[in-house]
Parts: sequence; structure tokens; C-alpha cells
Amino acid sequence: MPSNTYYNLPTTKKDKIFNIALEEFTKNNYNDASITRMVKTLKIAKGSIYQYFNNKKDLYFYLIEQASNKKLEYISSNVKFETSDFIELYKQILKIGTKFDIEYPTYSIFLSKVFSGNHDPFKNETIDSMKLMSDNYIKNLIIQARDNGQIRKDIDIELIAFFLTEITTNIGRYIMKKNGINQEKLVSTIKNDTLNIQIEKALDDTLELIKKGILA
Repeated sequence: MPSNTYYNLPTTKKDKIFNIALEEFTKNNYNDASITRMVKTLKIAKGSIYQYFNNKKDLYFYLIEQASNKKLEYISSNVKFETSDFIELYKQILKIGTKFDIEYPTYSIFLSKVFSGNHDPFKNETIDSMKLMSDNYIKNLIIQARDNGQIRKDIDIELIAFFLTEITTNIGRYIMKKNGINQEKLVSTIKNDTLNIQIEKALDDTLELIKKGILA
């Protein structure tokens, strides 16, 4: 994680470092992302980055943590938690997550690339850290819903959280595969009415599957 030197920087400078680093890792795979290019754009000495972060991996994991937290905070600030229907609440979370992808495409593409694990030497670490954040968020919602009598108490919370986390983190991949597009294409065309209808149907089908299962 960043050093105190980084945290003591003015907010504008911290934001600039973060945004340029995020863009670099979004445009390039981990091994191709260049600290040299970053500092050239920032117009600072290369050694300055290593005053803020131990190494390239340290910076990379910081970006993952911050981007993931930003998405979770965005969802929390837009979800209507007063609903008494857990399925409706979960659908809100999925839809608001999609809205985040529209408003913050760089974050979305970066997180998608990290989660795909392609050309990531820390694949297991990065995916596990992202899933853990999502899992903890969803687990708290499940506990509240169970306490309110909306979810069966005979099913292990860990299992429910694992199941819903897998759906939450993979529903976008399903939509992209079904429509033959990648994350960049999804973000750029997601305002398309036809695609929006398909996304809505995918979410509805997913929630129907959760409620009723797969047996006839």
C-alpha cells in the first residue's frame, strides 16, 4: 500500500498519479505497463514513484483496491436499501453496477482486465482480493435479509455469498460472450437500446434462476 509520503500529497496530485497509473494499466497488461511512461506524463522523477509505492506490484494492487472500493461505494450510494424484497435489492445492485460501468469506463475496463487474469502474473491474488471485497459486501446484505425473514436460515450464509458473488462478478462476462463483444465494446455500446434489453433479460433470467432453481 502507499507510503505516508503519498498520503501526505495534496489531493490533486494524488488524484493525478492515480488516474495516470489507472490509465496505464488499463491500456496495457501488467508486464507491459510502464512506470517510465507514467512519470514522463506526470513530469516527475522516476524515483518519486518509489517514494510513494514499494514497487510496481504495490501500485497495481493499490489501483485494484481503490477501483473496487469506488464501485462498491457507488453501488451503496445508489441502492434503495429500504426495499423489503431481497431479489429486487440484488437486481438493483447488478443494474447499478452496470450504470457504474457506463459512467466510469476506465475503472470498468481496468477491473474487467484484472478479473480476466490474462497476462497477470498475480492472477490468483488479484482475483481473490476482488472477490473477497464483493463477498464481504454481499454477505452483509444476506445477513440483514436473513434477519428480516427474507432468506432461508437453513442454508449456510457462506454458500449463499459465494454463489451470489460468482454471479455478480461473472454476469458481465456472460453478457459479453452471448453478444460476441469485449468489455471495451460493452462499455461503448451499453446505451444501445437493443443491448440494454438483452442485459435486462439476462438479469431477469438470472434472478428467476435464483428464485426457482433449474428443475422443471
